[in-house]
Amino acid sequence: MQSTKPDRAGWWQRVDPLGVVAVTRERASLLVLLMLLGADLYYAVRHIRTAAETDEESLHFLDAPLGYPEAFQTLQWLWSIGLIVLIAVFLRRWAFAALLPLFAFLVLTDTFELHERFGRRLAESVGIPPMLGLRSQDIGEMVVFGGAGLVTIPIALVGLWLARREDRGHFLRVFSLLFVILFCGVVLDAVHILVIEDPGPGDAFGLFEDGGEMLAASLLVAYLSWVWLRGGRAAQPPSAAPSSVVASTPEPQPAAAVPARADDSLVPPGRRE
Repeated sequence: MQSTKPDRAGWWQRVDPLGVVAVTRERASLLVLLMLLGADLYYAVRHIRTAAETDEESLHFLDAPLGYPEAFQTLQWLWSIGLIVLIAVFLRRWAFAALLPLFAFLVLTDTFELHERFGRRLAESVGIPPMLGLRSQDIGEMVVFGGAGLVTIPIALVGLWLARREDRGHFLRVFSLLFVILFCGVVLDAVHILVIEDPGPGDAFGLFEDGGEMLAASLLVAYLSWVWLRGGRAAQPPSAAPSSVVASTPEPQPAAAVPARADDSLVPPGRRE
């Protein structure tokens, strides 16, 4: 007989849109997440300390172009790509390969600043005027991001459509984490330009913008590690507590002992009947 107690797990824990619950339940993936978060914390502390000590640009700033934190984030993209290849090839989850063009663009634009270069060239060649407080270069970068998204996102959606039923939840969580990363890198970047009169590396807003991007990237690597370690299996609901289930079959009773005759121990062996 099953327990009639209501499920106290909230919507966030049941759906787990960012994969936090899934990652923290497995010891190996939790270890990966803690190591990555430790590196993120180190870079955040160095950012704050360097900003308090000097007004000059430093490679320790989270938002410094080609700085140490950005190099670490490039490694996170490379680790994500490597895990996707492992999942697609060795686990034969070929639909995951549809994510590779999107991840390849993200690692290339972070490493070689493609959106900044092509955005600047597009703004100069077309003559995009500044609007809504944004510079023409900023609008050009958004156009480049949008054009890349029109190519890579449909490919990823095709992978979602072709994926196995148990893999679609993995796709949706990866999409959610990428949305957080792009929100920090594009939307908050535009807000940064609107709020700060002279935006540059080292200010407080850059800490939230690039810090949030790094945290989401760390969780993405940990989640893909969890998928790889579990062999692509979906998360199982937590098992019920032992007190919530009562055995329906009666416990076996010990066999009754045959009573011995009271006078057998007193009668000599030769005279027993």
